[in-house]
Amino acid sequence: MGYREGDRALYVSPFNNLEEALLVSDDIMSSWTPLWQEANEEFDSMLQNDPDLAHLAGKMFFLWEGNHRLTAWSRHINKHHSLDKDWHIYVDCIVVDPRNYTVVFFNAMNDVNW
Repeated sequence: MGYREGDRALYVSPFNNLEEALLVSDDIMSSWTPLWQEANEEFDSMLQNDPDLAHLAGKMFFLWEGNHRLTAWSRHINKHHSLDKDWHIYVDCIVVDPRNYTVVFFNAMNDVNW
């Protein structure tokens, strides 16, 4: 499906480079297809069932990747598999908190994406 078990995870954060968080709003969800909305509900449910991750439910995640994998995957899925639930999945992520270290974190991500 374009993602292999054990392949690199995506680096995400509930905070952007301005240290702002964004909740998943009705306006944001209305821009998603029904299958992406369903995948989001499953994802939030998984988060809520894990005491260490529950505080992340209902939040948007900012991607800290430089190679545009998410854009490529999303475009492919939405164009060729928009009605196939098996393609509307979430992948392994490493959740980071770059607050107070944004410049250092940008440099580290450049090394990761090299």
